[in-house]
Amino acid sequence: MNESLSGPWQTRDALSTRRHDNTLATAHSSLAHYVHRLRQAHARGGIRAIEQVMREGRLPRALVEPYALLQPGRYTRTLVYRDEDMEVLVLGWGRGSRAPVHGHDGQDCCLMTVAGELEVEDYRLVAGGKAPGYALVERVGPRRTLLPGALDSRDALQDLHAVRPGARSGQAISLHVYCRPIDACLVYDPLHSHCELRQLRYDRAMSLADPASSRTSPSQAVQPTPGPLSRLWRTLFRGMRQVKETVKETLVPARVGEDSAKIAVKGMQHRYGNKVVALQDVNLNIRSGEFVCLLGPSGCGKSTLLYALAGHIRPTGGHVRLDGKEIQGPGPDRLLMFQEAALFPWLTVRQNLEFVLAARGLSKAERSERAQRFIRYVQLEGFENTLPHELSGGMRMRTALARALAVNSQVMLMDEPFGSLDAQTRQHMHELLQRVWMETHKTIVFVTHDVTEALMLANRVVVMAPRPGRILQDLEVRLPMPRGPDDPALVELARRIRVMLKASESMNGPGAPGERGVHHEGVAPGTKADGPRGVVGSVGAAGPRRTLAAPPLPGPEGGR
Repeated sequence: MNESLSGPWQTRDALSTRRHDNTLATAHSSLAHYVHRLRQAHARGGIRAIEQVMREGRLPRALVEPYALLQPGRYTRTLVYRDEDMEVLVLGWGRGSRAPVHGHDGQDCCLMTVAGELEVEDYRLVAGGKAPGYALVERVGPRRTLLPGALDSRDALQDLHAVRPGARSGQAISLHVYCRPIDACLVYDPLHSHCELRQLRYDRAMSLADPASSRTSPSQAVQPTPGPLSRLWRTLFRGMRQVKETVKETLVPARVGEDSAKIAVKGMQHRYGNKVVALQDVNLNIRSGEFVCLLGPSGCGKSTLLYALAGHIRPTGGHVRLDGKEIQGPGPDRLLMFQEAALFPWLTVRQNLEFVLAARGLSKAERSERAQRFIRYVQLEGFENTLPHELSGGMRMRTALARALAVNSQVMLMDEPFGSLDAQTRQHMHELLQRVWMETHKTIVFVTHDVTEALMLANRVVVMAPRPGRILQDLEVRLPMPRGPDDPALVELARRIRVMLKASESMNGPGAPGERGVHHEGVAPGTKADGPRGVVGSVGAAGPRRTLAAPPLPGPEGGR
């Protein structure tokens, strides 16, 4: 084959696709038509039906090449179709590129070489490798060469492989079909016996109509060239259309089964002593390593749900489980962060960290080393011996975050921790928390009423509505991280969720008149202060009240 992918097909290209006479009968008018057939096959019979369609005949290079992005030294990923059940990518393999040893996140997939050649090396996992860290892999079998039209399919039980373009062609184009979207995968280093979780990003996302729209018909060729203003409007409308198409593919209903959940909330309801129905029939499953935002207006029960996960309140109905065990109270496997930093004012930054580590039983040397490591991680070097009142609000929250990370609980529960910060400092904390999650992949449940904040931070947004508190939508956000507040796709997602919240304001949930109260922010749920605040037109409070004590420091029980 000619080294340039734009060159003509050689004889071996045709030879590589010789099958029965009826295999070449299937003609595809476009890549959109081909993807449509794959969707029908997936609905009919899953991966085996997809494989059958892909074996029926080679996909013409001319239909796929406009979607491929070829760059020397790297391979590129172009998204052409994605929904909650299937993802289709076109990969361009530049000269010298190579995909490291990797798996496919336990899912079925098919790979078809469209142009050039691909070399595939298979590996087997010997020890470890189920999570980031130690992983021993070994190569199995000879290297395989996939000629144009060749298909390589893998199910969820198969092991690992590495891929690179063939030495003869130098470059290649391939089509990849996954039976569910994949956003991250484990990448293995055989030399150092190590693996890491890598977030997968698209180099570009294209509509299936993009290449066709760039071609002009003979009748269009004789039309006058549009002026600058006309071209500007066309560009703007095209960009808006692409953003809307992207939003359809990046905000989809989350589907998490109870069997695969680290945190499982089933049929939960909670009623306070003043007959306020804070939560009603809440069902939520959260996988290990997910960042989930509970989003909704004040009074929708999101803080009540968070306190139930922390073990600070016992719901009046339903079940709340962690790793399959009922949550009976606070524990060291969960840590709760509040809107205030809750630092001891008489202790320095270092001493605040070392205090909670001492409660965990660490030696003095271990406490000092770990405290310094996390102070450096949140970029507070030089402030180790500073008292909290000498720090800015953002620096106090960094200290609280460093303390939470030093404790190393499995689950972090965060109750609007950045709500009191100014906009610029909050943006810096968003960037820091994104980096923390991408590097540690802790399970985080974050409460907020800010739509943009939720979409920037989380890979799942649970939209809640009040009176009674309930879940409106559980949405998976499939945007690459890190994210910024001005990303066009994120702005459009925020608009859609605001419309959803606006519509929910006019919806009144069932219940008697005495049940349609709200939980007052800043008051501990379940206390006397959380009771009725008085009747309109009356003087004084309806009953005795007490102020909420400052939340204690996260300690060995993982409490507040």
